[in-house]
Amino acid sequence: MALFFAISLNGQDNSNKGTDFWLGFMDHIEGNDANMYLYITSDTNAKGTVSIPGQSWSTTYTVTKNSMTLVTVPTNNSRVACSDCIEAKGIHVTSDLPVVVYSHIYETYKSDATLVLPTATAGKEYYCMSYKQVQQRNDPNESSQFMIVASQDNTKVNITPSCDILKSSGVHAADQTYSITLDEGEVYQGKGRLNGSYADADVTGTFIEVIDTGKTASCKVVSVFSGSSNSMIGCTNNRASSDILFEQMFPKSSLGNRFIVVPSKDKTSDIVRVMAVEDGSVVRVGSTNHTLNAGRFYEFTVSGSQVIYIRSSKPIMVAQYHTSQLRCGGGYGDPSMIMLTPIEQTLEDIVVYSASRQAITKNFINVVIPTSAASSFRIDGNAVTFAQVPSYTAYSYAQISVSSGNHRMTADVGFNAIAYGFGAYESYGYAAGANIKNRSVYIDLGNTNYEKDLGVCDGEQVTFQGKVTNLTITKWEWDFGDGKSSNVQNPKHDYAKPGVYTVIMKAHKQNSNGCSSFDSSVLELSIFTSPTANFSYTAGFTGDATLFSDSTKIDSGYSIKANIWNLGGGGALFGSNVSKTFTDTGWYTITNQAVSNNNCRNTATKKIFINPKPEVKFGFENLCS
Repeated sequence: MALFFAISLNGQDNSNKGTDFWLGFMDHIEGNDANMYLYITSDTNAKGTVSIPGQSWSTTYTVTKNSMTLVTVPTNNSRVACSDCIEAKGIHVTSDLPVVVYSHIYETYKSDATLVLPTATAGKEYYCMSYKQVQQRNDPNESSQFMIVASQDNTKVNITPSCDILKSSGVHAADQTYSITLDEGEVYQGKGRLNGSYADADVTGTFIEVIDTGKTASCKVVSVFSGSSNSMIGCTNNRASSDILFEQMFPKSSLGNRFIVVPSKDKTSDIVRVMAVEDGSVVRVGSTNHTLNAGRFYEFTVSGSQVIYIRSSKPIMVAQYHTSQLRCGGGYGDPSMIMLTPIEQTLEDIVVYSASRQAITKNFINVVIPTSAASSFRIDGNAVTFAQVPSYTAYSYAQISVSSGNHRMTADVGFNAIAYGFGAYESYGYAAGANIKNRSVYIDLGNTNYEKDLGVCDGEQVTFQGKVTNLTITKWEWDFGDGKSSNVQNPKHDYAKPGVYTVIMKAHKQNSNGCSSFDSSVLELSIFTSPTANFSYTAGFTGDATLFSDSTKIDSGYSIKANIWNLGGGGALFGSNVSKTFTDTGWYTITNQAVSNNNCRNTATKKIFINPKPEVKFGFENLCS
């Protein structure tokens, strides 16, 4: 199995890192024999709670910087087995500082995992992605399914299913909208049916929309998961191997237009689905155009070195599937589903944890990066050989074999990655983090330091920018997270001290109705501590070396990565200790610019005087005269 998390991600342009998460335990073919683990990671020491409020269960956890903590979730309190049912089994993860969460459902050779998105990135509109249900056991618990998790009371949701959804009596008919209401911590699960059977049903294309109307509308959001409790992929032989599918869906507002699909290494082939979320989407796969309406998809197979560039006139969803091993010719490994991230949404620094758990014997990472920056990419400090995408040479890709354990990936610009692993009749795979951008309303920052390090240095004024697409905004509301606010589109703000601040922007829209009266965006902004630069020196004379030593101070948890010296001319010098031999007497202005690991800078300036080197003269008197 491969687990991975992004580090230095403190912004809602909007990473998978947060302090509040909601998720659910969808049905599993093995019933209560199945288990759920949560993997929680962080780039700082953190502590928090995992709870199931509706079941009066909770446990605490701690995370050590750059490590992983495993939390076991009790199956009896969390797994949902029924269809068209509401149960108080939502799983709530909170933390005092931003963390990254992954959920792993498993039992013997039937397991899958997903990246869990923070509540701050949840949305109001979703489409589900799953796969055509192919029964292995003809078991009624084998089903294509979806789950909705509410984080607030009285959350009203409309569901328009792409296939029939089983009820206790009868079904909710395909393409007919029905409504549910959820309270905080409640989950709803729907199981697909086709012609009175689970076989061949597919919830792909099911549309889920939060509806909140009236004068007291509060724009509630939900989290959505989709997949299968057990299915074969790539063949119809009922004796083939099978596995569960389990992935969290991205909100419609965050989807992108451009994707690059890299096939899985050491796998015979992968299946890819491209689904539209708006009518009239023109999707170009390779050199062929396909026009799709909302909820409809195009499916194709990739294998070997067949790397595919996909672009669309409107936002789309793209899923990559591993196929069944036994009697399906799918090669090593078994079914799993990965929701790919668009090349518009990238990260620059990611840590991957690849494990051998659940019989995984091979681990891989696929990376897609702009060709111009491929030489800057490093994994565990080592360069990687990339190949250009044949149909889009502006981008390059690599399929990297890795051992089990931690692996850190960095680059000068953002990249996309998936991590996956295979074993005999077993596989995992999911996106290596997500930089979730709300396409309609989002927060941006004008500070030059922010784009690379995703934070701002203390003492630097923060320039916020309210960004919208195809909307007419009547009013802006900002909460800077420190008790201060503003009502202009692009405010500037000074923070009194370092820390992590939750910034909320609300953009009120023209011709609003209920839930759509405003859109909001949330940013977890880090204000980094800057160093206090200083230095000492041993003043010398002309012709002698004068020594300069850095004595900069910085708070615990930060470090100095560079010192840039100007010793009165002659170009910059680098290092914590430098020296210079001055040839002329006089005053010289010396500067030491200290640069922290978060790219915060502070400069110490001193004037020193270089004295002429003393001259020793000897004379003799004629003592005999």
